[in-house]
Amino acid sequence: MKKVKVVFLYCSDKFDSYSIDWKDAFQNAENIDGVFLDMYDYKKNVAALKNEITKADFIVALHSSNTNPSNIRVYMHFVSVLLTRKIPFITFVGNEYNIPFRGCRLSEKINLFKLLKPEILCTQLPQQSAKLLYGVELPNTRIAEYPHALNEKTFVCTTNYNSRKIDVGIKTGRYGNYLGDSDRNRIIDFFKENSYLLNLSTSIDAIKVDRAGWVNFLNTCKATIGNESGTNYTEPNDKTVIAIMDYVVNKLKIKKQPFWFNWFEHALYNYKPMLSYKLLMNIYDLFNTKLYFMRFAQYNLYAKVADYDFEEIFKTFFKNYANPISTRCISSRHFDAIGTKTAQLLFRGNYNGILRANEHYLSVNHDFSNINDVLQKFKDESYMNNMLDKTHQYIHDAHLYKHRVAHFCKNILNSDIKVNSL
Repeated sequence: MKKVKVVFLYCSDKFDSYSIDWKDAFQNAENIDGVFLDMYDYKKNVAALKNEITKADFIVALHSSNTNPSNIRVYMHFVSVLLTRKIPFITFVGNEYNIPFRGCRLSEKINLFKLLKPEILCTQLPQQSAKLLYGVELPNTRIAEYPHALNEKTFVCTTNYNSRKIDVGIKTGRYGNYLGDSDRNRIIDFFKENSYLLNLSTSIDAIKVDRAGWVNFLNTCKATIGNESGTNYTEPNDKTVIAIMDYVVNKLKIKKQPFWFNWFEHALYNYKPMLSYKLLMNIYDLFNTKLYFMRFAQYNLYAKVADYDFEEIFKTFFKNYANPISTRCISSRHFDAIGTKTAQLLFRGNYNGILRANEHYLSVNHDFSNINDVLQKFKDESYMNNMLDKTHQYIHDAHLYKHRVAHFCKNILNSDIKVNSL
């Protein structure tokens, strides 16, 4: 069977392990002839893209192309070439929730997609939520649900569950209070603050580790904790999260960044055909030290916004919020734990219809009222080993990255896609 020729755009970010997992799965797909262009190496790969799209059947931008400011900055160099395409363009989306940082905002990504007019947008979100979030802004783009999966070759069990020394462990950053959603922080704080009373040994922190470090850590833990990724309040224009940032800045009387810095940041993350991105990046490199300190000050500002009193933010901005869009979904972290046979103590949720409460994870009530029952099951090693084995087999049967890619090849790459007019 003839292979489909695909140009993949990605950024080589080692800390987003799911980005590496998706790239690996596509590289190993037997029916794809893939060319992989690292957008960080834009000085070489813009020309390579210009050459490759004349020979390819599809262009696919992976999650890592749009997850953070560094990635969005380099993305801008590729836009002019992508606008000349005569073949279908498919984009995956990373971090599908509202973040106040420039270069991470959902509105910036959507504006970029409005310009590029992808034929297909692959979302981590349940289909219904994604259509509410993207449908109005991208009416000619087909939305396809592609949740994360398990990389079964990397996330493996190397330590017997019964011999692991840590009862509950996790390495994750806190959710900013500007999201209007405190579930992630509440479950972290509960286990961290009550470990002694619950008679649990814990290792809970926000220290970043690479993929190998995360695998090793999970194999030291009997269980990890969490909830669905995403939030209950998401909007395509970031209006509320920007309003919250302005509110906190005024409340705390924080000095704002100069106008020129805001203009420069806006120019870096919002494509304009009349701007030279080579010149912008040369300026960025020339004043890198000064800009670094200004961005560092900006991140400190965001940290203050993220830690500002949750109850005040919720009462002011979310209590009477009309028609919220939920972006709650399953995370790659849930699959990572399953691969290493690490139990999961999670708030009850939908998890894209993949994980079922008390069958694949121990369901914790949002008010923690059933915690004694949860811990009784958790401390029954026979019960837990049975749950972990069945869940591990269930995911291996249907939810590996190779399954996602096989579905993608059958339903996307082999489908008749009409190219949107640019």
